Amino acid sequence: MPSWVSSAAAAAVLLAVAAGLFRAAAVCARRNPSGVSAIPMRWPADFLLLAFLAASAAFAGMSVSGAFVGKLGAENPLSVFLPTIAMQVFTVAAVLIFQKLSDADFSIGFGFSRGALRSAGVFFACAAPAVLAANALVASAYFAVSGEYPPKQEIVDIFSSMPEGLGAVAAAVSIAVFAPVAEEMFFRGLLYRIFKGFFSPFRCGAFVSAVLSGAFFAMIHADAFVFLPLALMGVLLCMSYEKSGSIISPILVHALFNALNLGIIWIVK
Repeated sequence: MPSWVSSAAAAAVLLAVAAGLFRAAAVCARRNPSGVSAIPMRWPADFLLLAFLAASAAFAGMSVSGAFVGKLGAENPLSVFLPTIAMQVFTVAAVLIFQKLSDADFSIGFGFSRGALRSAGVFFACAAPAVLAANALVASAYFAVSGEYPPKQEIVDIFSSMPEGLGAVAAAVSIAVFAPVAEEMFFRGLLYRIFKGFFSPFRCGAFVSAVLSGAFFAMIHADAFVFLPLALMGVLLCMSYEKSGSIISPILVHALFNALNLGIIWIVK
């Protein structure tokens, strides 16, 4: 298939998703619907507590990583993915501790219902083609300018090159199980709702908060070539959270999407 055809198809999918997002923004402006409440942060106590917990989780994660590298060597896949799982567990713990100790009275919302499952199915059906199309569009644009395709993410290279075994199992568990739980609890259950607290007085405050949360979500992956697809994914995950009122919905969307990517990598491998 010619590159311009794939680029046009990717652009069409993205335009359709953009139209849906703008329509959601228009609905937000008229009715300001809210499936999840904002988190009313108190300065400086709540911000200092959150900063301390985030720094503690990062320090603990780096310490575990250093211990595994020293024990197993930097080339061992377990030195990458077992510390990553530990970091994801620390992130979940930080969110739960913040919920317990902060002055803000809020619940992450772990309601498990048919509505949450239905919302997860609908948003996965939207997110998967949209994000893959965004990836294709970025790759096509980069190829048109440089004559080369953008480099793969480091974690993709590691997973695609590792042999079957315990390392591959740890990678799959980290990417498809722990990452969705930890990242959704932090970026949607916490950060998105903190942004909502700032922007709630404004029209489309929830939509602006979703965009900001999605941008931060994309930034932590530290890869400019996947920033647009992951930011779009972050916005859709926020919308899934709003629609269902349960963090279960974006966790399932995220887990299914990561599992889809792992399946594609494994098949290509």
